[in-house]
Amino acid sequence: MELTPSAETLRHQSQVALDAGRKPLAENLARAAELASVPPETILEIYTALRPHRSSPEELEAWAARLESEFGAPLCAAFVRDALEAYRERGLLAV
Repeated sequence: MELTPSAETLRHQSQVALDAGRKPLAENLARAAELASVPPETILEIYTALRPHRSSPEELEAWAARLESEFGAPLCAAFVRDALEAYRERGLLAV
């Protein structure tokens, strides 16, 4: 039996963490709430795309845009864009 928390539960936990002064945990839980509606196979594809040297800037930007438009996940899209910039600075993008 698989137990998966709902987006609502994750948002509530995020607020509890924020109220307790645990901002990084709150941000992680807020992103998890956004991902609750994303199919597991898509999450795995994004995870793979975020591995160093796996994706071009265009591919990562496409994932960010898809997270926003298709799944309504702006926090996750921002995370992917942050990774894109970090990878660009460190030379970790696919050629």
